[in-house]
Amino acid sequence: MSSFRHKIKFWQSFDTDITVTRKVDLILDQANKTCFAAYYVDYEDYYGMCQGKVAFPRLKAIRDLLNKRTNVDEDIDLFGHDF
Repeated sequence: MSSFRHKIKFWQSFDTDITVTRKVDLILDQANKTCFAAYYVDYEDYYGMCQGKVAFPRLKAIRDLLNKRTNVDEDIDLFGHDF
């Protein structure tokens, strides 16, 4: 589902907005009452300079999926960030 590499005990992986959405969708299908936490968001594309030109693309993808799955039509402004 996502790119990764490893050497002995060290793993490094990378998720795009598409792969993280697939993972969250799969988890929600398996266990509907699940909580999510995003770590290392300081590595997120907060300027929207990468592919897609969207700021915080992975966080936005998770939010959009959760809004869709819970029938929420509005975006919640968290901490003044424009996701």
